[in-house]
Amino acid sequence: MQCEVREVSPPERLVYTWTGGGVDTRLIWTLKRVPEGTHLTLDHTGFKGLRGMLVGGILGKGWRSKILAVHLPALLDRWSGSGAVLIVPEAECDSSRSEG
Repeated sequence: MQCEVREVSPPERLVYTWTGGGVDTRLIWTLKRVPEGTHLTLDHTGFKGLRGMLVGGILGKGWRSKILAVHLPALLDRWSGSGAVLIVPEAECDSSRSEG
């Protein structure tokens, strides 16, 4: 994957492109303060054609079931909210492990 940061507006917005697997996409992370804490919006767009639809479905499943449901909560549980973000073992990739 190749990515390029296109916009950074701390602490509200991060925009970057994500290119690979035959698709060119754009991710927009937006944080908004709400009475209950913070509302996160993730908008991942640019999936065109049949290939884009297939890749989008696969990535969407990963965002929902892994990144947003497991990895992000694990990070937030360990991070104080200031300073460097800690390494979260649950979110690390293990390229030596193969699935199947």
